[in-house]
Amino acid sequence: MVKQAKWLSIAVGKILADRRQELGFTQSDVAARLRIQRTSLSNIESGKQVLLLDVFYNLCEILSVSPAEVLDIASHSEVPLAELANIVNNIDSK
Repeated sequence: MVKQAKWLSIAVGKILADRRQELGFTQSDVAARLRIQRTSLSNIESGKQVLLLDVFYNLCEILSVSPAEVLDIASHSEVPLAELANIVNNIDSK
């Protein structure tokens, strides 16, 4: 269960980071709008920090994507599985 939760956090973070970049926003721009540190956003996007629901909702709003869509994509994503597995294993080893 813990590995699955980490995997989902990483997948959600990657989707949000990709969307942010697609829109041409910097981490600093988005972090300022969320009123969080840029390093916190970086950690959220990499799956290293827990994404609180209110931050998730506001982040999705800033990125013009629905939370349901992000979760759906993350839960059905097959493309980054090997990459995500390596990241999860690296986190577990620390």
